[in-house]
Amino acid sequence: MILAAIAGGGAVTLLLAAALAAAGRPIARTLVDALLVIVLTAIVAGAATGGVLLAVGPGPADVLHALYAGVAVIALPLARVVGARRDPPLGRSASRGIGRWLVAGSLVTLGVLLRLWMTG
Repeated sequence: MILAAIAGGGAVTLLLAAALAAAGRPIARTLVDALLVIVLTAIVAGAATGGVLLAVGPGPADVLHALYAGVAVIALPLARVVGARRDPPLGRSASRGIGRWLVAGSLVTLGVLLRLWMTG
């Protein structure tokens, strides 16, 4: 439950920072990347915990739970990589392109985290 709260709160914060970058506001890329690392750490830790629980007991009632976990792990890094194709050099603020892609990735991640919570 704590990992889900960290992942959800971090994803909302990342969504807000990415929306500001997409709107053309200067947001430090290091801030965006730090938020990304926090969210991914919580998601991967939650997935690892779920893997241990799956190994020692019955799995979740819904088989899609594993698919949602995979999407949660992949969505933000994929958005970051695709958005960074034309990103300015290191040391500059995040571009509008990376902001737009991270807004999409954050929304997907938040939706998947909600589905993970619903499928238990």
